[in-house]
Amino acid sequence: MNWKSTQWNQGVKLQKTAGIQFSFGFPASGHVNAIQADRGALAIGKTITITYSIRKTQGNPQFVSLDPAPSPPGLRPNFRPMLQVNNDDYTSQDNRWWPTGVNGCAFLPDDLTGTNHTVSVQILPSVWANVYGKLATQRMNGFRKVINHSGKLNIVFGGGNSFSHGVKIKNGKAQFVLVNLAIQ
Repeated sequence: MNWKSTQWNQGVKLQKTAGIQFSFGFPASGHVNAIQADRGALAIGKTITITYSIRKTQGNPQFVSLDPAPSPPGLRPNFRPMLQVNNDDYTSQDNRWWPTGVNGCAFLPDDLTGTNHTVSVQILPSVWANVYGKLATQRMNGFRKVINHSGKLNIVFGGGNSFSHGVKIKNGKAQFVLVNLAIQ
C-alpha cells in the first residue's frame, strides 16, 4: 500500500523498510492522527487485520490522547471516500467510518518491547459508525456508497470520545511499526 502521513499529523515522518509496511517515531513535540493509503472497494464480511509493534527507544514513554476521556489511547482503522477536492470527506456525515467501541481498537500497549500485536475487525454494518456515531445499520446507503468504491484507508490514533483526534507521547520516545495490514 502507498502509506502517507496526513496533514493532521504534526512531526510524523514515515520510514519504509523492506519487510514492513512503514514505521515512524512518535514525535517528541507533535502528535500522530492518521496514516493513510489508497484502497480499492471493500466488501461487507471482509476482515481488516492490523499487525503492529511499538518499541521504546528512550526514557519511560507514555501515550496521551489529545481528547482524553474514559478510553485509553489507541489505534483503529478508518475508511473514507477518494477525495475529489481537499476535505470533501467532511461534506457528509456518511463519508467517514470507524469501528465502534472496543471493536477493532488496539489500545496502545504499556509493554513497549517491540512485540507484535494484532487487531482484527470485520466490515459489518453493526460494527461500523459514521462521524456522528450512527451505526451503518441505520445509514446503509451512505455506508455502501463509501465501501463499494475506491477510497482511503487510514490507521487513526486517538482515544477518549474521538477515535482520530491524535496521540502524543511524553516522558520518552517510541517507534511504531506497521508490520502488516490485510483485508481478507
